[in-house]
Amino acid sequence: MKSYLKVEEHTWENEDDAGRLVLKINGIEVFFVSDGDPEDSNLSRNFSDCYKVADLMIFANEAGLRGEEIHLLEVENEYHRS
Repeated sequence: MKSYLKVEEHTWENEDDAGRLVLKINGIEVFFVSDGDPEDSNLSRNFSDCYKVADLMIFANEAGLRGEEIHLLEVENEYHRS
């Protein structure tokens, strides 16, 4: 039986077009970015997970080299204020 990675891309958008993006691999959140207040929209806050992109690319490449398939599920969620 061939193994695979389940990659979920969750997106939310509110009435002000502010959005969130979450990536999960096998149910574990590995990447999160979101629009927000202007003072938070930078690489040291809301976009700090952008520094993980290279590691995630290496992870996906290694999974491919092992023969694992990658199943991508795109999920659009309703935005709820907390």
